[in-house]
Amino acid sequence: MSHTPFLIVASVAALFATAPAAVAQSATSDNAHVIIVKLVVKPGSTPYTFEPSSVNAVRGDTVRFIDEEAVPHDVHFTSHPGGTKLGSITVGPYLTNKGQTYDVVIDDRFAAGKYNFVCDPHDLLGMHGVLTVGERTVATNAIK
Repeated sequence: MSHTPFLIVASVAALFATAPAAVAQSATSDNAHVIIVKLVVKPGSTPYTFEPSSVNAVRGDTVRFIDEEAVPHDVHFTSHPGGTKLGSITVGPYLTNKGQTYDVVIDDRFAAGKYNFVCDPHDLLGMHGVLTVGERTVATNAIK
């Protein structure tokens, strides 16, 4: 009886078992985060809102906007610091289904500073938010 098929299966299984760990380790070493912003409907004078309405991020982070209701929402960056190159992500797609998401990766298109954003359909109802992009700091006590 040959052990070759068993060795091939074991090798492939080992490859798949170690691949996610390597990816998770590199993401952790970069200290990247996923920041959740929910697009919600609640009672009161401003029924449509971003929760939280103010978030802080650094390069490498992802801001994930999640539609919590089946209400059409978008994310439109209305002002930003000089040197910013948002291009097509200045206005995101409409989210129309509960649980639908829109991810914005904070990368070299984002200069450090404040970014005001609104939901276009609910702008007049006060659905506004602020994203503050900071510089990633390097630990001063790192081993050299």
